Amino acid sequence: MENKHTDLPWDSVENPDCENAQYDRFLVRCKTDYPGVRGTVAMCGYKPNAEFIVMACNGHYELLKLCKDSYEALRDIINSADNNHPYSARELEDNFNDTANNLYDEIRKHEPDFE
Repeated sequence: MENKHTDLPWDSVENPDCENAQYDRFLVRCKTDYPGVRGTVAMCGYKPNAEFIVMACNGHYELLKLCKDSYEALRDIINSADNNHPYSARELEDNFNDTANNLYDEIRKHEPDFE
């Protein structure tokens, strides 16, 4: 899937030069090729917010792919039930189980206690 923004991965780092002392002074950084901009583009913010932004951005395309795969697997099950596709029960189960396991693994990366 093609990125429609700056390249991944993004990261967060502490910024000791942040002017607002009430913040934890964290930056969200991404590489950029925009004319006249070198290095990183950054925002000052709370550490948990910076980490959440980084996690959401870095995981976006994988999560979107898993959602699409899940949709297609469920669509195949529904269509097969309507006899629109000649899949066997075993083929449907194998396809859906692989997709569900991949989605589960991705969720567990971010929510280790997810059951």
